[in-house]
Amino acid sequence: DETTYANRALDFQMRGQLDKASELLGKISGNSANDLIERARITQLVMERRFEEAIAKVKKSVDAPSKPGAPQNEDGARLTSLGCYQEWAGHADEARETFTRAVKAMKPSPDTVIPVTPKKIPCHLALAYAGLGEKHKALEQAQRAVNDYHDDAVDRPYAEWTLAQVQARFGDNDSAIAALPHLLQVPNGVTLGKLRFEPL
Repeated sequence: DETTYANRALDFQMRGQLDKASELLGKISGNSANDLIERARITQLVMERRFEEAIAKVKKSVDAPSKPGAPQNEDGARLTSLGCYQEWAGHADEARETFTRAVKAMKPSPDTVIPVTPKKIPCHLALAYAGLGEKHKALEQAQRAVNDYHDDAVDRPYAEWTLAQVQARFGDNDSAIAALPHLLQVPNGVTLGKLRFEPL
């Protein structure tokens, strides 16, 4: 079952066992359009520092017509990821354009209310601001995301991880590192595999 292979591959990635994840992903048809499989493949490329290939995959997804009824702000999350990959690949100007597009997709006007959903748009917006170098907005939005997901046992660790990433990006390494012991212990927190292989 392709979904089972993808879930198991994601598990191996979080453990830092990229060779085992790659082996499982190799068993899945290259034509599969399953979103979970695509996420596992992109995660593998990023962890292996194959940024150009990750960029090509995400661009294909971003440029595809939106699914009927899909909120525009979901494109902002994909655009934020794309901006990070472009930045890590050394394409600074393209990354800046992409982060700008991401912010516009998620917050088209100052009055736009950011939905607090499992899609974690508040977290992606913080990362997009950080990609643009807007420190105050990024930190404020990341802290707001932590507050937004305060009572959510599944998504709060992701928001806390986002805040740590924003702090690290702007040089506050002490605060970012101080968050890790807790995030390594809670469900859906950070894993040793992520710490070892994710670029930021």
